[in-house]
Amino acid sequence: MRTSFCAVFLLLLFLPSLCFAQMPVYPENLQGTWTGSNGRDTMTLQFMGNSCVFGFNGQVVNGMYQVQGNQLAMNLQNGKTISFYAVLEGNTLVLDGSVRLTRTAPMTPFPGNMPSSQPFSLDGLWSTQIPQGVLSFRFQGNQYQQLVNGQVLEAGTFMCHPDGTFIYSVTQGQAAGQQGQNRLIMNGPQSFIMQWPDGTQRSYVRSDGLSQGGPGFPEPQSPFEGRWIWAKQGPATFSYLFQGSQFIFYWNGMERSRGHFTFSNTQLIMRHEAGPDAGKQDVLGYQLRGNRLLIFTKPDLDPIPFVRN
Repeated sequence: MRTSFCAVFLLLLFLPSLCFAQMPVYPENLQGTWTGSNGRDTMTLQFMGNSCVFGFNGQVVNGMYQVQGNQLAMNLQNGKTISFYAVLEGNTLVLDGSVRLTRTAPMTPFPGNMPSSQPFSLDGLWSTQIPQGVLSFRFQGNQYQQLVNGQVLEAGTFMCHPDGTFIYSVTQGQAAGQQGQNRLIMNGPQSFIMQWPDGTQRSYVRSDGLSQGGPGFPEPQSPFEGRWIWAKQGPATFSYLFQGSQFIFYWNGMERSRGHFTFSNTQLIMRHEAGPDAGKQDVLGYQLRGNRLLIFTKPDLDPIPFVRN
């Protein structure tokens, strides 16, 4: 009868202790994939940053690991903790003196710093479900965007260290100008956990099927996408055209200025980059109801109504 998964765990944990070399095992030397077989059972270990994957006869469990001296401890997502006495002998990892695993994939840096030729990459769209809908991160190179239901709420740059430290700088959105540091834990090439300083965690999965070398950073659509025309009659006409994160302002049918914009749930910020208003920034309130848009310029003035054309 085939040995059960739990029974193998116990067998490995209570193998007789031998006299091992005392050289400590460092996390950076464990990075990569290790596989071994006794002819009947197969074990695989994969280490990426400070996360790990434990595989036994095709059953795979993700988790986190730490090493202290020669003691390797893995805290798995199924609630189990497995410890081994680990010794490195070149490309062989010896566990508890009798389980020998061979490195089958080379050491690689943490995915956030991985060059484009490597199989693991953060580039692409990663999503999770929240009460408001779908929360996503889109990564391309050292840039990121945070989206809710496809709408970009924040953008910036980031750097990911080999230990999973995720340092970011916000360049667009309500938090523009702020910097912060989270922790990113990879669970293989299709999933990661983002952990905030207060211990809050959220799991994301790759949701666009992109792999390294895929399409570049796309220009997402905002809820303002399209042309909006002043809804009243007057001696002059004016309108806006929104495309992606860019806008063009027209006066009497002629382009007057253009630039980029960001928005939150109630505020629209427009940065004029060309035309007579170049260098000017408009901070506006708004209400969007289907194809009707109300722009609030000042608290004591009536809103300006627009309709989508």
